[in-house]
Amino acid sequence: MTPTARTPRRHLSVAPREDVVYILRITLKAVDPPVWRRVQVVGSMTLERLDMVIQKAMGWRNVHLHEFEVDGRRYGQPVPDEPHYKVEPEWKLTLRAAAPAEGARFRYLYDLGDGWGHEVLRDRAHPEHRDMLAWVGRGFDPERFDRAAVNRKLRLIAAKIT
Repeated sequence: MTPTARTPRRHLSVAPREDVVYILRITLKAVDPPVWRRVQVVGSMTLERLDMVIQKAMGWRNVHLHEFEVDGRRYGQPVPDEPHYKVEPEWKLTLRAAAPAEGARFRYLYDLGDGWGHEVLRDRAHPEHRDMLAWVGRGFDPERFDRAAVNRKLRLIAAKIT
């Protein structure tokens, strides 16, 4: 997934302390048809908070490890029990630092090591079909997206930030 930053131009009348709003396009890679979301977030938001936004925007449940890759450096939540898993703390980097200019890109990886088996659910003959259906839960519909519900969840996150 590659979020792309698009920042509005600042007007001369904007106070220098005012936080810039970023418009991010979050796109899942290697999925056809394309799955993407556009979100607006403040530049002072940490990558830790941005993870929460991405989780809600994509409709995920935050049950897997994740990490951000910015300029070749990996940011995430360090796991003390796993010394071989090395990432820099995501709460130390803001979106402004990760994407300082319009058009900047960085990667967000979710569900490390497993990847996503999108086709498994559609292919009833696939050997993992039954297990995947049980994992996603009853009533799962990959075509369903409730924008109003997602926006309500994102407003709750924004309220916690300010």
